[in-house]
Amino acid sequence: MSAKNVNEKQKKQPIQTPKGTHDILSDEYFLYKTVLDKGEEIASYYGFKPIQTPHLEKEELFTTTLGETTDVVEKEMFKVKGKEGDNLVLRPEGTAPIMRAYLEHGMHTLPQPVMLQYQGSFFRHERPQRGRFREFTQFGLEILGEKRAIAEATIIQVMTLTLSELGIKQITVRLNSIGDKECQGNYKKELLKHYKKDTNQLCKDCQRRIKTNPLRLLDCKEEKCAEIKSG
Repeated sequence: MSAKNVNEKQKKQPIQTPKGTHDILSDEYFLYKTVLDKGEEIASYYGFKPIQTPHLEKEELFTTTLGETTDVVEKEMFKVKGKEGDNLVLRPEGTAPIMRAYLEHGMHTLPQPVMLQYQGSFFRHERPQRGRFREFTQFGLEILGEKRAIAEATIIQVMTLTLSELGIKQITVRLNSIGDKECQGNYKKELLKHYKKDTNQLCKDCQRRIKTNPLRLLDCKEEKCAEIKSG
């Protein structure tokens, strides 16, 4: 094939959305808007104030809060090199930026707790599959300055009520906890004991995680690792 034919073929191929992203057309847009508006309405009724953080954040915000050995930091962040030498990333999740804003703007000096709601695009370099995109829309709630379990209960109430108001029935809420620092230590010991006999069958990432951060073993999506986890 001549260079001319190659160029002509390239010209005929329209530019498409990047892998793992998609356009939201009018019909789907109004579905998105209905969900987000309902969430905002109910969250506002419960006292959550809106906040919007930048799509770009400093990389160290996530390496510090999420940990350098997490999947998000190691493999899933979209990194941007700023002209001024800043190491920036497209935000992969919402909690860390909210905490940054809480401290940066002195919200810790306000009457506590501070209740915030946010929505927008987030980005993770994951393998695209059904229901999983590299750019995705998220609606979230954060309650800061409250140690009691009422904070979690309030967030669960808002989210379940939102889903119910949208017509989703038979909602099941599953709670998970690995306990306090003492309990986490005991849990890690039992977790390592469970995986020890099958260490050689784990994927390369999990063989590394078992030494650096055993709790991340539970996040692995590889089929063989999932079988060992459930076994």
